[in-house]
Amino acid sequence: MERQSLFLLLVTVGLFLITGCGSKVVETVPPVDSSIMNSNMPSLRIAVLPFADYTTGFSPDNALRRQVKLEAAIGHELSRLGIHASISEDVIQCLADIGVIKIIDAGDRGAGDRFLEKELGSGWSDEMRSEIHKILVSARSEEGIGIQTKKIGLDVGTLRAIGQRLGADYVIRGRIIEYEVRDGRTFNPLQKGILPFFFDFSSNLIFGVARSDTYDLWQDTSLGGLLGAAFGASANHPFNAPKKETEIINGGHPRLATALVHESGGFEDHEAYNAAFWGGAAAGAAYLAAKGGRVPEAVVQVALALQDTRTGRVLWSNRVEEEVSPMSVWADSRARTQVDLAVEEAAKSLVADLKNALEALPGEVNTPEPSVATRKPLARFPAPHVGGKDKGSKAETRPSPEEWGS
Repeated sequence: MERQSLFLLLVTVGLFLITGCGSKVVETVPPVDSSIMNSNMPSLRIAVLPFADYTTGFSPDNALRRQVKLEAAIGHELSRLGIHASISEDVIQCLADIGVIKIIDAGDRGAGDRFLEKELGSGWSDEMRSEIHKILVSARSEEGIGIQTKKIGLDVGTLRAIGQRLGADYVIRGRIIEYEVRDGRTFNPLQKGILPFFFDFSSNLIFGVARSDTYDLWQDTSLGGLLGAAFGASANHPFNAPKKETEIINGGHPRLATALVHESGGFEDHEAYNAAFWGGAAAGAAYLAAKGGRVPEAVVQVALALQDTRTGRVLWSNRVEEEVSPMSVWADSRARTQVDLAVEEAAKSLVADLKNALEALPGEVNTPEPSVATRKPLARFPAPHVGGKDKGSKAETRPSPEEWGS
């Protein structure tokens, strides 16, 4: 019997080890299925230009990864529409060749900056990485490290040169307005935890919003100490009261009897001891709760605009801001995860609206003679009305680049 039990145990352990081998694969960004791409979209040729980066907040991504991440996300969403944007490296080389930007070799950058960038990806706390990021930004601004921009705006001639060089009918330009990780303020106990929710809610209700994290910590600990002391004053643990035993002497006659009270064990000042114990315990719990309950909130705000390379007209512009935070304390709370999800959602929202604008644009349709091309609107969507007012319709307004993100 014992041998059979041992054999079954070994078989169970062996099966557990066998099934535990291998790797777990999670496809977070699935590739686009080319067989189900939107066939109604005309064969547009679009180039996504590098974004103007106006972010100043701390982010787990450096400037280069912000560009790559956003361009890749927008290009991925364009591919769902059957539009294949120009290769990013070709766009960068084109802008460098026509004198819009100047590419600085990575070898020109100082060793100190490369060391700071390496430290940003290490296991430092958010506060420490924020300070490292500030030092790195300050050093780059003083030394001019990075891609130098020779032109802030693009005139019609430059847009035409880009269109001819890349074979693009339209260009997508954009601004990175917000790209950071904040300390989200929420009172959802599933996101913060039970103790952080209780102490933060009670402290804010009584004291209001603190001016700094230090004051917030003092408020939580003082509130916890007061509540614990009030509870401990009426508690009988862990310091119990002395036991009282009453002894009757000369109990033969009630008038002659004497009652003596004897106290044994316990603590005479047990109320004060219990109040101090539970007050300290509650203050310690409030201190730990103040150190926990952090909910990282990734904020990404992007503005895009579509320009015609032939005329330089802004045909469409829009912006979106996405705030992403973990749904519960059991979710992935890494800042990089929240930022990546915010970028993907921002790209989906903007490209979904861009799709409607693209379908209303004139499409390039070849006539029977291959050398002749005419531009006409798609059959399913009317051409956009330009100028004047028709009966029952409003004159079309065209956004300008200066209104992006306003």
